[in-house]
Amino acid sequence: MTLPILQTQRLLLSLLTLEDVPTFATYRNDPEIARYQYWYPVTEEAVRDLVEQHHRLPFGTQDQWFQFGIRLQADRTLIGDIGIHFLDSKFEIAEIGYAISPLYQKQGYAVESVRAMLNYCFTSTPLIKIHATCDSRNTLSMHLLEKVGFTQQLIRPNAIFLRGEWSTEVDYAFTREQSRKNP
Repeated sequence: MTLPILQTQRLLLSLLTLEDVPTFATYRNDPEIARYQYWYPVTEEAVRDLVEQHHRLPFGTQDQWFQFGIRLQADRTLIGDIGIHFLDSKFEIAEIGYAISPLYQKQGYAVESVRAMLNYCFTSTPLIKIHATCDSRNTLSMHLLEKVGFTQQLIRPNAIFLRGEWSTEVDYAFTREQSRKNP
């Protein structure tokens, strides 16, 4: 399966390119973004490796993240990324993650991107369930997940020790059945 280009009213979600590496590394290393990300610090070399991997592996390879760049349609500016991580060999369960540059937050771009990715996954792949894990202090992300229809599944106090702090993780899920109710 090849990586698609997804289009929304304002955005394009497409495969990251080598030209995206500096911008991606810059916003992913912003302290407010990095605070809730497991992949930190982000080096340009690691991002280049990720981009090159996307060009080698087929979309849907088990246990691999596939990051789409989130771009403004008007000028193709990279404003964030959204990833899908395929967790099982049957291609039925995945995890989703996203990051938006602070310059473009609170404008609905993340909601638009997550909705587009869910729509694609449930109409064009065999996925039946998509998970998301969120740091409980990241209330904006929790609100976004709930707004698009994810259901809270589990709260794991002190689940991970991340950058000198214990983090409580909140697990969410969205199913194919929910996608039919929330198109």
